[in-house]
Amino acid sequence: MFAQLFESFRRASEATMQAQQDLFRQWVQQWPSMPVSSPGTAGEWSEAVQKRWLDSAKDTLNKQRELMDTATVPASM
Repeated sequence: MFAQLFESFRRASEATMQAQQDLFRQWVQQWPSMPVSSPGTAGEWSEAVQKRWLDSAKDTLNKQRELMDTATVPASM
């Protein structure tokens, strides 16, 4: 019984760690695309980065939710 609980906890921990790494990786990849000098496009760039960040965060959280759903312990324990 405890072995199943620990195994489930281990899988959930690994899924959380993987989701955090994916989110950080996607976040870091967005920064090199910053424009060097375009005074009129700073607001547009900021909005684009915010949208890309939101999309990346939603994708990562959905992946984490799916992994957590598969790693849950059955209720019959």
